[in-house]
Amino acid sequence: MEIPYAIWFRKTPDYYRLRTFGCAVSAYTDKPERRKMDVKAREAVFVGYNREKRGYRLLDSHSGKAFYCQTAIFYEEKSGRLMVGQLDTVDTASTKQYLQVDDVTMERIPVMLDEEPARDSSVARTGGADEDEVQHPAVGAQNEVQQKGNYSGQGKKRG
Repeated sequence: MEIPYAIWFRKTPDYYRLRTFGCAVSAYTDKPERRKMDVKAREAVFVGYNREKRGYRLLDSHSGKAFYCQTAIFYEEKSGRLMVGQLDTVDTASTKQYLQVDDVTMERIPVMLDEEPARDSSVARTGGADEDEVQHPAVGAQNEVQQKGNYSGQGKKRG
């Protein structure tokens, strides 16, 4: 079965402008529309196409306002985020209320946080400095230079 476009023009249509609805987008902001320290691209969600001219209709993730853009980078495998700043206003419920279980059932659920710590040395550390932590040689040499006073022009004065 052929589509009407292919019958009329005797060629298949170009699909390069078709994008996945709701995907994440980085929309470029043109120079006249931004100030010196403004970001060059803003995070948005793809919601459609512009009817009057070539371009895409996008929804800004931070302000929730729709706008049109011709220059954008699409991340079609990633869904867009709406209202990034509104995530803190979501009501939180306890696990018991969320799962709708009684006390007996809650006692049977194993506590995941009390598991044995990982013994593998490849696990990344999130704490502070350990006693067995090795300092990089360049950092140690820089500290010695700072202690001697020969760092950042504290040595001889030049005339």
